[in-house]
Amino acid sequence: MLALIAAPASHGQTRLPLLISDDGIGGITADTPYTPQAVSAALGGLPVMATKVYFDKIPIPTLEATREGKRVLLAFGGAGGDRVTRAVAYAPDAVTSTGVAVGTPMGEVFSRLPNRSCRNGLEDQSGLVFCPAPYFSNIRFAFRCNHATPDDELPPVKVLKLCPLESIIWLADD
Repeated sequence: MLALIAAPASHGQTRLPLLISDDGIGGITADTPYTPQAVSAALGGLPVMATKVYFDKIPIPTLEATREGKRVLLAFGGAGGDRVTRAVAYAPDAVTSTGVAVGTPMGEVFSRLPNRSCRNGLEDQSGLVFCPAPYFSNIRFAFRCNHATPDDELPPVKVLKLCPLESIIWLADD
């Protein structure tokens, strides 16, 4: 059972674990406006700035939340750009409502490996293995494996079980 310890409101998400469920990440939900101010407020006041990430040399607008100079979360807007449609948590205190936290080895998340629903990251995401999160509809896990395989074949079980969870991806329900 996951227990959260209360902190003063002024500390918001800077002191509490960044809790992730099918509904959202922290206070970010499908209703959160895609603005730095709204995302910051949903994360308890963390600094948020508009930036870009690159996928296959294509710039993608994003909102980046940081804590102590480190990336905690990236939020993305939909085609209309008015609401948050996806967010990726990188914080070491990011944890799902079932207790899976960033850094957890894949072997502790899945009872059987390889999980046939997992796939290797391609191009800029090479070295990652993406898997649907057990017991969730809107959450995906990205494990850092850094293991080259032929023909998009998953790494061997002895490698997979040790791959740490690098980020937790939340997708808004459409």
